[in-house]
Amino acid sequence: MPIQALASAIEDGAARREVLAQYEEFRRTGKVRTTLGEDDKVVRELHAAEVLKTPLSSLDAKWPREIGAKAGGRVSAPARPPARPTAKIIELDVVPAPRPQRVMKAPPPLPRELPVGAPLAKKEKTLPRCTLTDSAPVVQAPSIGPKTAKRLEALGVKTVADLLALAPEEAEAKADARHISAQTIRDWQAQALLACTAPGLKSREAQALVACGVRSANDLASADAVALCDAVAQWGLSPEGQR
Repeated sequence: MPIQALASAIEDGAARREVLAQYEEFRRTGKVRTTLGEDDKVVRELHAAEVLKTPLSSLDAKWPREIGAKAGGRVSAPARPPARPTAKIIELDVVPAPRPQRVMKAPPPLPRELPVGAPLAKKEKTLPRCTLTDSAPVVQAPSIGPKTAKRLEALGVKTVADLLALAPEEAEAKADARHISAQTIRDWQAQALLACTAPGLKSREAQALVACGVRSANDLASADAVALCDAVAQWGLSPEGQR
């Protein structure tokens, strides 16, 4: 940038004249000494004494250095570019990859032998049948004893089919017995229906299932086995289950 363009950018007139004077001194002598401001002179003197360790008079007597030369140093020859390292070939011993070993599976455990004299499980030759049919006498239905059967027979209920077709509310009114309510008749019907449709189900088991909320073969098929077993066990310990 020309000095005139640089000076024109300085708004303060005194500062502009000072810059032009310093430039003129540097152009003539190669140094700026007499035209420096008072603060710059103090800084130059401290720099010479503390950093360069040289009296200011000696520094003023030296010839100006060439532009770009390092202070107090010698111009060194250009450094040579570093030599490229040569690649060293290392021979490696080729080790074959290990073959995968076959994992031998342990043979399945042999079935435990039963103790001598232990009873063997009974093998069913045929599938279990339903323990109750709709043509059976009503006395064979779950929860129906001889006395209750006589009361039902007085109402025209002689078979299991008659029990399943019975209207609970009407039968309660005609029976005239406190232990024969409409809800009790519905439970008897559910027990009889389970015994007629679930193969191998006994009367006592039908009573337990109905007491636990299982009232049909569909309910039994969709019930959770563990929860149902717990419910049946608790019912068996209750006063109702002990009767």
